[in-house]
Amino acid sequence: MFGFFAGIGGKIIGGVSIALALTLLWGFRVDHLRANWKGKYETLHGEAQTVLIALRTTTNNPKLEWKNAPGQIVALGEEVKSLKSEINDTNEKLDDMARRFVEAKAKAVELRRIADRAQAQRQAALAKLSDMAITPGTRQDCMTLLQEAESALDLVREAGI
Repeated sequence: MFGFFAGIGGKIIGGVSIALALTLLWGFRVDHLRANWKGKYETLHGEAQTVLIALRTTTNNPKLEWKNAPGQIVALGEEVKSLKSEINDTNEKLDDMARRFVEAKAKAVELRRIADRAQAQRQAALAKLSDMAITPGTRQDCMTLLQEAESALDLVREAGI
């Protein structure tokens, strides 16, 4: 009779031993997983805090919470896009203004050249008139003076003055 219990008892003790060994192995495995998970959690938690602090500083919103962080990041992205667009528009306007300045400067140089030529012709005509006033000339001299005056007026008209 003891042989019967000894066989069953041995099997029970063997089963309990196996169960105990599996429990111990499972415990070690769970502890290992928990330690690994805890380390990863602490790393992610630290990174999330860093992101949240940066967002609070950037947005000047010290009460910003983690649940609102994604929306705040999207808003910052939209603001950056808007600013880039405004900068591009301003740069295009500055480029256009620079082109118009160069064109206006070239036109001013041309007008100055025309004005200088007209001034020289005017001075020459005044000098001739002064000479003629001192010594009266012929009718031909008057015609030459009129042609010179007309040429000077043509120059002024060409310049758009």
